Amino acid sequence: MHPRVSRASRGSSPRRLFCFCRHSRHWPTGGRTSPRAPHTVVTLNPEFIVQSRTQPEFVRAIAQADLVTADGVGIVYAARQIARVDVPRAPGMDITRGLMQRHGKDLRVFFLGAKPGVAEQAAQNAAQQYGVQVAGVHHGYFKPDEDQRVAELVRDSHAHLLLTGMGSGRQEIFNQYWGQVHNTPVAL
Repeated sequence: MHPRVSRASRGSSPRRLFCFCRHSRHWPTGGRTSPRAPHTVVTLNPEFIVQSRTQPEFVRAIAQADLVTADGVGIVYAARQIARVDVPRAPGMDITRGLMQRHGKDLRVFFLGAKPGVAEQAAQNAAQQYGVQVAGVHHGYFKPDEDQRVAELVRDSHAHLLLTGMGSGRQEIFNQYWGQVHNTPVAL
């Protein structure tokens, strides 16, 4: 697998994601609406490369992502050694923090993942620290046959940003496969 890793940095990635959010139909536009398109973001690390060798769905989710950033230094090094490309390290946490610091009060965020109670705490912290509007919260311990119900829950929240923390592979596949259902401008 040779994913196309973006040269987007920690600084430019939040700007790009905010542009995706602003073009959503739920963004206040003075009465105008624009088509809402889901965008997926994958923050690639070496574990993903290893794991993808046995999971074709994971490879597809990475290949179809709208933005793939180098989450770890291992990806930065591999891009330089194998593809002869310099890519900056842009971890998901840094991108998310940057987006919320710059645009928190304008964002509706759905927090999906982890054990019950963890996403709730993350949502509360983000609301207090960055002023985000919490669109919804759901734990990540649900079975694949519940994916559609959860994707519909996210859709009905009208979130601009879906933050998933369900473990590598599972979260990327969920974000990509159910993107047309949850229809969130940015799923990371």
